[in-house]
Order: sequence, then C-alpha cells, then structure tokens
Amino acid sequence: MAKEKNLPVSRTGIDQVFDDFFGIGQGMESFNPPLDVEETDSGYVAALDLPGVKKEEVKIEARDGVLYISGERNKERREDRKGHHYSERSYGYFQRALSLPVGCDAEKISADFNDGILKIEIPKGETEKAKAIPIGIGTGKGAKAA
Repeated sequence: MAKEKNLPVSRTGIDQVFDDFFGIGQGMESFNPPLDVEETDSGYVAALDLPGVKKEEVKIEARDGVLYISGERNKERREDRKGHHYSERSYGYFQRALSLPVGCDAEKISADFNDGILKIEIPKGETEKAKAIPIGIGTGKGAKAA
C-alpha cells in the first residue's frame, strides 16, 4: 500500500502551490477585507472589517467618481521551529474600489476607525428642487419664468 503524502488541504494552501509554481504574487501577499454598504436617508455608510490594521496603514481617496480604500496588514514574524504552524489569517496589501453614487457629495465624505472597523460616510448631494417652467401662448419665445 502506498504511503499518503501530506498535501495542502485548505484553499489557501492549494492557491499557494499554484501561485508558487506560476510565480504569482512574488514578494507581496494580499487579502480582501469584508465590506458592507448601507443606504440611509442622508447618504451611504461603507464598513470594512480591518482587525490588526493600524489607522496609519489605511488610505482613503475619492477621485473620478470612485472611492479607493487601501492599506496593509503586516504579518507578525514567528520563529517557532518545534512544530507545524498553521494560519488562515490573511496578511498583506488590500485595495477596495467603490463607484460613488451619482449625486453624492465627495467633498463631505468622512471616515472613522474604531475597534478594527472602518466606517466611511458618503453623504447624498443636495437634490435640486423641481422648477416649474411656464409655457407661452403663440409668442414663439415662450413665457418668462417668474
């Protein structure tokens, strides 16, 4: 009977085998933090779970109708040679990009970072009130708005 080999069984382990074989991601790991977006009466709230990430390691930028959130979670270095070390925690660089809703006020976007949760408030822009347009009769120029 053939002896079984210890192959990686987690998706992360299998991905790592293929990444190593094809040379993908050399030098920089990445992770994808979970993101929730909720619409409120006054705007939108985006929340990202970023445990282990410091505020100084997060960058938020709004440009060209897109909100970019990026940062890095550094892996703690361990020198444990006595036994096998197993970890499912993700480390490395992350970037999320959200299309900003039409009419939002990008100049008033604010963010708060507390207990590993980044909350970004995206206020809705002031909507213009409907303006009645008068209709002229037979003048060819239209009526003047009052």
